[in-house]
Amino acid sequence: MEHSKFHRALQQKYRIRRIRIQVDLDTCLERVRTRSNADHIPASDDKVQEHNRIVTQVVYDWDLAIDNAGPARDRDILAAIQTLLPRHQAQNNPGKENRKKRGAIAPHGEPLKIENHIH
Repeated sequence: MEHSKFHRALQQKYRIRRIRIQVDLDTCLERVRTRSNADHIPASDDKVQEHNRIVTQVVYDWDLAIDNAGPARDRDILAAIQTLLPRHQAQNNPGKENRKKRGAIAPHGEPLKIENHIH
């Protein structure tokens, strides 16, 4: 599989973390229909549904999952991502009070049980 080969090549040089951004299909369709095409590639409902079917079948050992149905607030997304940083690096970044939280971000920024699988 081409993705696996690409991933292994990156892993030789970088610390790779997989982050899954989740949202239900209806919310996704609505966002695609109403967003400006100036910043996004236009996609038909059929294409969005096809892509959704493909992505829901992808199974990885995700390092973090973020529920973007709310949508999640920028600061909550950044705080969740900071949980993936090495401790010394996270201490030099804002939001360190959220560093120990491990989990996904719920709609409206409420923390959920974190699906962080890094040990």
